[in-house]
Amino acid sequence: MSAEALFVVSALERLGLGDAYAGVFASVTLAASGIGGALAGWIGDRGGHARTLLVSLAIQVVAFVLVLRLGGIAQFYVALSLAGFASAAMQIGLAGLTARLAPPGAEGAWMAIMRWLTQLVSALATAAAAFLADRVGYTILFAVCIAPVVAAMLAARGVVGRERLAPRARGI
Repeated sequence: MSAEALFVVSALERLGLGDAYAGVFASVTLAASGIGGALAGWIGDRGGHARTLLVSLAIQVVAFVLVLRLGGIAQFYVALSLAGFASAAMQIGLAGLTARLAPPGAEGAWMAIMRWLTQLVSALATAAAAFLADRVGYTILFAVCIAPVVAAMLAARGVVGRERLAPRARGI
């Protein structure tokens, strides 16, 4: 799910902020995503992409909890940064894990399918979450969203240590 988009809409409403803040929030998300993606690739190559995926999901839970108990704009910037970082790290972790699990020579096709599936699931989940937010509010929505993230963490935990790691490149 695109948690960041829902976080922004929620913060604008709950903190009584003007629409101009959306641009600032987008910039924060992009900066955090860049950092998250870069670190996730580096860490994933050394410690395994399943572990990177697990850590990114844990960071996402922290972001949900911070937004759930939103106390002000400073706390929101932290939550949004964590969510952006986790989102990019999650995509890098999934891509790296998919490449490692794919049959030799089919990595690109498997990664394309993984990317298409994750984007489809993200689009459907975001639409469903927005619909739910209109019905029950953001507090309940964010509380409910923690459960599937924890379930994904448990699934990723089962893969940690079983992926084949590529030999480390020299000089990087």
